[in-house]
Amino acid sequence: MANKLLSEIAREVGGVLRGEDLEVTDVKPLNIACEKDLSFVLDKANFEASRFSKAGAFLCYRGFESNRPTIEVDSPKLALSKVLNIFYPRSFRDPLIHRTSVISERAKISDKAYVGPYCVVEDGAVIEDRVELVAFVYVGKNTYIGKGTRIFPFACIREMCRVGENCVIQAGATIGNDGFGYATDSCGHHTWIPQIGGVSIGNEVDIGSNTTIDRGSFVDTVIKDNVKVDNLVQIAHNCILEKSVILVSMVGLSGSVHVKENAVLAGKVGVKDHLTIGKGATVLAKSGLMKDVPDGSTVMGYPARPYIDFFKERILIERLPEIEKRIKKLEEQIEILRSHNKSEEV
Repeated sequence: MANKLLSEIAREVGGVLRGEDLEVTDVKPLNIACEKDLSFVLDKANFEASRFSKAGAFLCYRGFESNRPTIEVDSPKLALSKVLNIFYPRSFRDPLIHRTSVISERAKISDKAYVGPYCVVEDGAVIEDRVELVAFVYVGKNTYIGKGTRIFPFACIREMCRVGENCVIQAGATIGNDGFGYATDSCGHHTWIPQIGGVSIGNEVDIGSNTTIDRGSFVDTVIKDNVKVDNLVQIAHNCILEKSVILVSMVGLSGSVHVKENAVLAGKVGVKDHLTIGKGATVLAKSGLMKDVPDGSTVMGYPARPYIDFFKERILIERLPEIEKRIKKLEEQIEILRSHNKSEEV
């Protein structure tokens, strides 16, 4: 790892250097940074901690004040990702087909690819340049893996799937499972409906550990460019995820859900089949969607509704004991008035 001048880093991240142009050796959090390190202050909540940090310089938001050198940027978190790539650039494994791997003679594997121990690559599969199948990876028949994609141990990409360039598929993910489709007769017997589509994944897509993506019933399940999927997510058959969608851990999408560009689904969100989640929409954690979500909206709850309505309801629910006491008091007063009226009538 090479040392870097702050001025070099500022140019790379589009920031403004204020103070001395120091040479830094690493990037570390505020609490463990040393004098030769660059640390980061992502927002004003970290200001107090920065005062006690031993870091030699800070990557920070605009307007941050310090007696040490700073690199001011518009988006510290985005700039931090670039800085980490500067200090810790991705390195590619040397090309290899490990002797324990099982490769079909009808598979096409680039001589620049890495196929690690105990991988299986079936007939008609295509593995492009700089692909890394780390170990124990299964690639099914006629499946395509694009350039620079990394697939970690025990991942399974079944037949007739397509994975784009520079994707990351974490350990235990399964892509191209049979969709959950059954027909039921008058006796209640369930018969499986063959799922004859595939899965199409774009470029720069990240798939988390133990996530499952089902193949389409007739046409492909589609995951477009730059989608980021966390661990333990279920994406059912025929779903479409447009560019830059984010699905956080334990999201469950039923069949034929359409998630539009830049939408975010937080943890444990469940989505009914055939719904559309609008462009730039946000679904907050543990929500259950029973109807479409408009573009740009934020919803929450079960069933999900606009988050402002949800919090109004929560405030009312928290006030129920107080409201109950007031109602009882009013009822007592009404009874007293009734008794008073009756006594006057007599």
